[in-house]
Amino acid sequence: MVCLLFCGSVYAQTKKVIREAGVRKEITLTYEKKEDKNTSKTLITEYDTNGNILSQEQYNSDSSLVSKEIFEYNKQDDIIRHKEYGKNNSLKKHTYYQFDNLGDLTEEFEYDENGELKERTTLHYNGFGLKDEARTYNTKGELKKRATYVYNNKNLLTERITYNAEGNVVSTKKVVYQYK
Repeated sequence: MVCLLFCGSVYAQTKKVIREAGVRKEITLTYEKKEDKNTSKTLITEYDTNGNILSQEQYNSDSSLVSKEIFEYNKQDDIIRHKEYGKNNSLKKHTYYQFDNLGDLTEEFEYDENGELKERTTLHYNGFGLKDEARTYNTKGELKKRATYVYNNKNLLTERITYNAEGNVVSTKKVVYQYK
């Protein structure tokens, strides 16, 4: 049984809702019963005045830190940096994001706890400004995986196909929409 006391991002509140409600901090408590053992987790989320998540901290029932995430944004509210920390508040990884002058995400750089580049992802957009391909490379610049995106006539994503470095399909995600 899971009981949630205060809902926010638990129910996928949008930035707009968070901003308009003036939320600056959200505390989500989760209670679980597994194999006759009661456990709880606490998630504390802090927001800026635009509804962007600034940080998230997750704690066990004994108040020990499980994980911590820090987010930074540019003036256009695009995420530009994301840092993830582990149990002892040590950096696990951090990701930097780059955008073009149209505001489209063009590259992601993921670094490990030592500041070494783990992977780089480049994103490409079609003439309608919709992401149509993402390519992820390893530290040697070799292709690790590639994803293609398909949209319907309403510009809604209908399919994402992921390929491995050899070009073989490793996963397909299909989305179906229902309209009024």
